[in-house]
Amino acid sequence: MASTTSSLRIEPGPLPIEMTGSPSSPCSTTARGLGASSARILTTIYLPLTLRGIVAGVTLVFVVSLGFYITPALLGGGKVMMYAMVIEQQVREFLAWNFAGALSVILLAVTLAMFWLLNQGVARHLKD
Repeated sequence: MASTTSSLRIEPGPLPIEMTGSPSSPCSTTARGLGASSARILTTIYLPLTLRGIVAGVTLVFVVSLGFYITPALLGGGKVMMYAMVIEQQVREFLAWNFAGALSVILLAVTLAMFWLLNQGVARHLKD
């Protein structure tokens, strides 16, 4: 919880840039005049306009969260092992550079796969 709250401070950065199509925009006013509900306006007008800002915020929080090992170490008392902590432990305590390198490559591959999937989902959604 502590690492999440400290990461979420970064997320509001890209959102105001993408929130130019606010609910009081002409598109929203026109949709409301044609009988669209607030939920329909949110899902069909507002979310697609802010989707890129939401994705940028999620990406920033994800990247910052990858390197957390101090907060879980302090709050978990060393009992909770995050992925970055395991890599650091392999290097510092066991001097297992090969294993730490393999874990780092796995972390990089998972991160790139997550970004690729996120990019594909956003591109598919924006194409529709």
